[in-house]
Amino acid sequence: RFLHKEVIRQETYVMDSLKARDKEESFVIDKKVSEAFMYAFEKEMARKSETGKFSFSKGQREAYKMMTTDKGAVCNIEGRAGAGKSTVLEAVKELMEAQGKEVWGISTSGAATKNLAESTKLEKGKFNNTTLFNIMLDSGKLKLNSKSIVLWDEAGMADSKTFYQVVKHINEAGAKLVLIGESEQLQSVGHG
Repeated sequence: RFLHKEVIRQETYVMDSLKARDKEESFVIDKKVSEAFMYAFEKEMARKSETGKFSFSKGQREAYKMMTTDKGAVCNIEGRAGAGKSTVLEAVKELMEAQGKEVWGISTSGAATKNLAESTKLEKGKFNNTTLFNIMLDSGKLKLNSKSIVLWDEAGMADSKTFYQVVKHINEAGAKLVLIGESEQLQSVGHG
């Protein structure tokens, strides 16, 4: 009653289209390969650590496995600041790139996008704020494909229109979307 029909259409599209892609297997990595890579990543992190020790927590392991071995074209990673989301995302990025995938990073704000890029070691040109990301996709300056994975930090801060635009591009390319955030995060300024 109080929502514009276009907003309802966009939100319905997002929900229905992502649900329709929940059985896709194009981004599923063999469990043995995924696990071996995770252990190698932990070993390398321990080598770099001042204490010589490093291992993922139970929650980090579950998030890593969900992003790398579960079916579906979208997944959601939720955790408080400092919980280790960025470290898990770095491992996932490295594994996916080793498997021939292309990893992109986006966020609603420029500062969060920069932090995501630094913490996951994304190459220059592989990260943008959501506004620029959508503009570049709309203009054809950036192209996603069925090997693209988009890490979307602070996804909960996006308004309905931005969320719709990103999801539409993801779906059209056959790409994977990883939504990252925390429940105490600021909400969107726009509607939705």
